[in-house]
Amino acid sequence: VEALMAMAHDSSAGNLNEIINPLSTQEIVQYADERYSSLLSASGGSDVSLVLNVVTSNLSEEESDSLNSLCKLLKDKNVSLKLMKSFKANKTHLCITSASVKKQSKPSNVVSNARTMKVMRSTLAGLPILCPQWVNACLSKGEIVAPTGDMSIRTLPRKQTDNDDECDDRFGVAKYAAAFQKGMQSNTLLSGVKVLMCGSFGGSMANDIKGLLQDAGATIISSITVASRNLSDMQSSADTDTTFVFLCDDSLLDKSCGISDSLYKQTKKVCDNSEDAKVMAVHFSWLFDCISCATLMLATSYEPSAPRAKALWRLAAGVEADEEDQGKKSQFY
Repeated sequence: VEALMAMAHDSSAGNLNEIINPLSTQEIVQYADERYSSLLSASGGSDVSLVLNVVTSNLSEEESDSLNSLCKLLKDKNVSLKLMKSFKANKTHLCITSASVKKQSKPSNVVSNARTMKVMRSTLAGLPILCPQWVNACLSKGEIVAPTGDMSIRTLPRKQTDNDDECDDRFGVAKYAAAFQKGMQSNTLLSGVKVLMCGSFGGSMANDIKGLLQDAGATIISSITVASRNLSDMQSSADTDTTFVFLCDDSLLDKSCGISDSLYKQTKKVCDNSEDAKVMAVHFSWLFDCISCATLMLATSYEPSAPRAKALWRLAAGVEADEEDQGKKSQFY
């Protein structure tokens, strides 16, 4: 299975948007299903043992019992379904989670009930994210079946929906899988994006965010000093390909959100001196919605909580401050 995960439908590597944009929804789903079918099949025939490492998320007790029954049934079929506690890159083969089905479109837009770290990381890896219906289908047939119809998650829920015209968030899961099947070697969602994590992300939360950023192809800025150097490079060169993101926590305890006064002033100078500078300050839910929509979201709907981070968000996004925020801003700048 590991070898199959590295295979692509086309031999050439590509960029996510370059691959997906020319495709219709039907084609996206078709390529996604081709990838899922190959990842769930053993090359070499029925005598070859197949090991599938599975993560689960948001399953009911009944759904978990059905999965355990499938694990037992498949032991006699040279198939081992191994349940993992957490997602592991290059180890996890599929994710099983509950879903709600919205059938106003064809193919059916199957939406995950939850957007957990396991689901998001599996999505970014282009892995099959399957519903309990798939488990039941396998139980009925007594073997692993290729997922069809409503057995596969196609879309992740999006938290911010104020600007519904900003992106088409449907079939985001299928888009990644289709891109890998068409030749994408690694996820390029955040290729060219440099991210400074600002604030006090807890230990597990920090690791989860870093994992998502790495899976999506972002460059993580390790310190304020490195951030300052990168901003200086953006200001002194005609670099219009790099996007610099201040990814902020939602705590109100640290009013600066870990953004030093000198770094704020340097960022302001970059924004004031260059109309082409791509800088944004956003609440971390921006990252989750980028993953759901399979595109780089605008910053305007992702206002951070801390005063300094909020001021930086207004500066970079070109948002006017209201009277209350103007009063708070004067306390810091």
